[in-house]
Amino acid sequence: MYTPQAKSRGVTLMELMVTVTVIGLLSAIAIPQYQQHVAKGRRVDTGTVLSSAALFMQQVQETNNGSYQVNNAAPALPVALTTSPPNAMGTSVVYNIAVTTPTPNTFLLTATPRSGGAMGSDACGNLTLDQRGRKAVTGTGKTVQDCWK
Repeated sequence: MYTPQAKSRGVTLMELMVTVTVIGLLSAIAIPQYQQHVAKGRRVDTGTVLSSAALFMQQVQETNNGSYQVNNAAPALPVALTTSPPNAMGTSVVYNIAVTTPTPNTFLLTATPRSGGAMGSDACGNLTLDQRGRKAVTGTGKTVQDCWK
């Protein structure tokens, strides 16, 4: 007696296309959100390094007769405070940090995104912090609150 064999049923082209479309839509939403979250974390880390550098500058002022300058020039930041993340090796550095325009009574710390790095095209641009704790950004389209939170 003849018994028909059960047909093996595979995935149809339509089912495959629906699955690919769903994955594509989820990726289109999830990947940019993830990238924004990572960028925000990098800016927060950089803000922490800038705050530590500001504390260093306050120590410089206390030890140099009330001046933020050393021998009429900008003091050298400790190596751990010159990059964000601190002590990063090679390509993992996303910001370079420097003391810009110090005077005896003022200083400005600037975190500049590393060219070609992960934050090189970030809309916030440079992050700055001065002797009074005032925060600023040089980018366009973003506010201090957007970039420093």
